[in-house]
Amino acid sequence: MSINFLYSEKFFVILIAAVAILFNLLPYIRQYQFTPPDKTYVGSLPIFYDKPTYLSEMVQGQEGNWKIFNKYTTEPQKEAFVYPFYALMGHIAKMFNTSAEAIFLIGRFFFGLLLLFVVLYFIRYFINDEYQRRFAYFFALFSSGLGWLSLNPESIDRWIPDTIPLVRFSYFPHIMLANILLLAVILLVYRSFEKECGRKFFIIGGILSFFLNLVLPFISIFLYFLVVALLMILFLKNRVAVKNNFVNILIFFVISLPSLFYMYLLGTTDPVWSMVEKQNILPTPSLINLIAGYGIILIFGACGLWFLYKEDKIKGIFFSVWIFGVFLLSYIPLWIYPMQRRFLETAFYVPLAIAASFGIKGIYQYLKQKQIKDLKLKFISFFTMFAIPFMLIGNIVNWLQFSNRIKQTSDPRIYLPDKNIEAMKWLRQNSAENSVVFASFYNGNVIPYYANRFVYVGHGPMTINLEEKMKKGENFYSGKLLTDDVYNFLKKEKIDYVFYSEEEKKMGKFNPKQYDFLEKVYQNNEAEIYKVKI
Repeated sequence: MSINFLYSEKFFVILIAAVAILFNLLPYIRQYQFTPPDKTYVGSLPIFYDKPTYLSEMVQGQEGNWKIFNKYTTEPQKEAFVYPFYALMGHIAKMFNTSAEAIFLIGRFFFGLLLLFVVLYFIRYFINDEYQRRFAYFFALFSSGLGWLSLNPESIDRWIPDTIPLVRFSYFPHIMLANILLLAVILLVYRSFEKECGRKFFIIGGILSFFLNLVLPFISIFLYFLVVALLMILFLKNRVAVKNNFVNILIFFVISLPSLFYMYLLGTTDPVWSMVEKQNILPTPSLINLIAGYGIILIFGACGLWFLYKEDKIKGIFFSVWIFGVFLLSYIPLWIYPMQRRFLETAFYVPLAIAASFGIKGIYQYLKQKQIKDLKLKFISFFTMFAIPFMLIGNIVNWLQFSNRIKQTSDPRIYLPDKNIEAMKWLRQNSAENSVVFASFYNGNVIPYYANRFVYVGHGPMTINLEEKMKKGENFYSGKLLTDDVYNFLKKEKIDYVFYSEEEKKMGKFNPKQYDFLEKVYQNNEAEIYKVKI
């Protein structure tokens, strides 16, 4: 290996990509170190409750289905063509005769690696200077906020993984895929105008956008906003080019919009999925917490937008619209769009990284004009001693915060007793497909995956009337209900099985053995299953 290669951009990219991948893999490698011998790691860093829902969809796909049920609620429903990405992954698991968990982990690694290089390619397209690109690469992969200083514990980089680039590369596969598709469509549309590539890029972009609508519809809302904004910006530069591509633009929207329209109809007309949409409220934190969550990169980014505008007005306006568009849409009224925070998942770190690199370049050139001696060394030293450590420390603290949860071996969200899993798998083999299982929230969160059965309660947004059902569940397991009340509750809610393990015992003095209408059909050292005979 020559010394020149060690200083090359290629080596730099390989190095930071390797570091990013290592950071993402270590927490999952550590799980084996801390997993107790009688338990199984079921968590997903940094979000614990969501992973089983995706595995549930994969299991339904693994059984040959493309339309799926919401297994986390008991209301009457029909199968719906929703979350096809995870249904596809389930079909892949079936094809290779392996577990949904294995395909999920492979998907996480594959799409994380692909997103990593798509981000780097995107940056390379918009930045010509090699050394400037290195700053942009670093910002895109390792930038973090100021939450680690604990000056603001509500800073979004402490608790919202969507805003932490390094965590994102080990996040859920569908979110990484959505970011890949978003960046690809933006680049295709931009290139089609800039280099007059013809109709093919619009067609490809429309197809990718069509699939993006099925993977993560809310990102498509931002994509269309950005595409329309880009068309308006380019119209100022070259009206003829935009007019000449009018048919191509129509083709793009004609290809992509049907899937978004389908998802809209599903979310407004289907009784179960429409209720899920109404419950899925994700407000954006306060502006102060948002700014603190991104930290230093916002300072460089703000400067960079000005320098970029001076260098190339079209690019300057485009990235300004992207960045400020995210901020504006993230605070639209909840009655217009209840999932404000989702707009932070629109690959926001990419335009920020590009803008910040122009900020570094512009500041350096400005200081250079002042003819300060040894400027380059002083500036690089200042940046190294101040900005980079701040960002790296923030990433390390966040990484430790998430990964250290693995040590909490008593947390049922992270480690599930093997005997509980055995009981759930027994249910899958010995109960009807439409059976409803009553269990604690924690066990209810994983039963749809391991047993592929419906649960009374198990996931925030996907369990309809969650709070009401949680209270009923607490009353049930408290042991304070009269026998008739227990009977009437199970009959009214159409419960088929009661799952009873250590988690349920912690909730109160409920004793299933004292009820004649509960028949024990399964038992091991950790869990019991009772069939409701009503």
